[in-house]
Amino acid sequence: MSNGEILHITKDEKFIDGAYYLFEKAFPNRNRFVVLKPPADPPIRYLNKKLVAKAEFKIISRSTIKQLADRSSEYSVTVLHGLNNEHALIYSSAVFKDRFMGIIHGGEIYNSGLMDIVLMGDETKKLYQNTSQTTFIERAKNLLRKIKYRNHKYPKQVDLLHILYQMQVFGSLPGISYQKYINEKIYNPFVQHIPFSYYPIDFIISDKDLRVQGKDILLGNSASATNNHLEAFELLSSINLGDRKIITPLSYGSEKYAKAIVDEGQKLFGDQFVPLNKFLPIDEYNRVISHCGIVIMNHYRPQAMGNIIAALYMGAKVFLNTTNVYEYFKGLGCHIFLIDEDLTSQKKPFELLSSNQVMHNRAVLEELLSTAVLVEEMRKAFKDIFDYNNTLNQQEVAL
Repeated sequence: MSNGEILHITKDEKFIDGAYYLFEKAFPNRNRFVVLKPPADPPIRYLNKKLVAKAEFKIISRSTIKQLADRSSEYSVTVLHGLNNEHALIYSSAVFKDRFMGIIHGGEIYNSGLMDIVLMGDETKKLYQNTSQTTFIERAKNLLRKIKYRNHKYPKQVDLLHILYQMQVFGSLPGISYQKYINEKIYNPFVQHIPFSYYPIDFIISDKDLRVQGKDILLGNSASATNNHLEAFELLSSINLGDRKIITPLSYGSEKYAKAIVDEGQKLFGDQFVPLNKFLPIDEYNRVISHCGIVIMNHYRPQAMGNIIAALYMGAKVFLNTTNVYEYFKGLGCHIFLIDEDLTSQKKPFELLSSNQVMHNRAVLEELLSTAVLVEEMRKAFKDIFDYNNTLNQQEVAL
């Protein structure tokens, strides 16, 4: 066996801080993070300062891919945070493939068309197509970028479906149906999964006393078209909102799409529509959404898990579509609601949860997604699957 350390390969994503937090709780001082960056080497936007100080940064290239594939042999486990093309190439080039753990973020499967699922409503699809078109200036910038980096050797493209089926171990995110992926022949029938979450309760809610204190509406989680904002706008336009504000996070995703949503939201709802255009630290973000007793996530695929967990824990009334995520929380016994049934048919859809319902949801989430529970499950799974030597990591989890 190798050196007992765990290699993490990732990009600058807003949820990686949660991975650093949880893995350090489970395996203290054993984690080494490598962050891949595009050739332009943009500044880090999402990772916290503590992780930035410890991480190693590398520009994406063929040589980087080969180097990381070779380096994976030196580690007990290599964790791929997301399975983009670069990560898939590292896995396919590695010698010890049984030491890899892949964590699928959802877009790799749903946005690439590997599953036959409708992602957008008709109006959102039109908007997405319009905002995805490149202007003359953008095309010129892309051409200049290609000329500037013409000597840069980009990694080749790899067959993602082949890699997904070949990989043996995945991090089991809440709300993800592994049996469904097996049935669709995306995962092989012998795949093993390790309980994991980017959103341990103790990490995303540092203030356990934080509760929903308002009646405003949180709509969506990002400037991604899969939020289906336009269809949600149409629905909300038919309901008496009173003086409720519609808080809409748009700091993450397409700037063009975000601008179009802001224009439409302000046209329909005026000052009641409040976009969040600036990326906020998690504690500050939680304080903002604590004013939202109602949460509407109009995704047609698993998405926005961190927002949903935080909202349920703080006591919000959460409305989702019928997806694996809804079925997951409903199966746990959470008080959670459907957009196409409860929001449109209830006489008082915006009536907030009772204190008993809030306490029940919190208890369910703490039982499954607290740091202590996740750490214990991860340690056991690493020992069972990777034969990971845990003797140096048996200290109590400091919460």
